[in-house]
Amino acid sequence: MAWFRKQPEIAVLSQVNHVFVVKHNKQFKQIRNARRIYYAACLVF
Repeated sequence: MAWFRKQPEIAVLSQVNHVFVVKHNKQFKQIRNARRIYYAACLVF
């Protein structure tokens, strides 16, 4: 029965996690692009 009690908690956590991922995904992509540009610049110079 404890598993059933924890079910809503898990649902809320996954929702919060999803929102967190969506929020930070744009930032993450920008960081990745910046890193790629940085590495490209390092290879050129």
